[in-house]
Amino acid sequence: DQIVTGVVDGQHVSIRHRWIMLYNDFLPNVGSVAALSFLLAYGMVGVADVVENDQARILAWMCAAFAAYGFLFNLLVGSVYIAYCASVLREAAKDSR
Repeated sequence: DQIVTGVVDGQHVSIRHRWIMLYNDFLPNVGSVAALSFLLAYGMVGVADVVENDQARILAWMCAAFAAYGFLFNLLVGSVYIAYCASVLREAAKDSR
């Protein structure tokens, strides 16, 4: 919200600073959560392949599915939100000229 509104703790911030917030704060957060979810899903698939107990295998596949969903969700929603923020910032830059 701070990137879109341009207000941080009641203070207005410049468009340049909002771009910096997008690329140095939001993007690394979304990217790291997506990467962690992907690694967790990949690891759970590996666990499911080597486990011999059927119940443990099912649990590992379920964990892999939930982690994969988290990866896809962060990838999709993060991409849409980054595109939206970039659009808002471009419009704000155009309006400020």
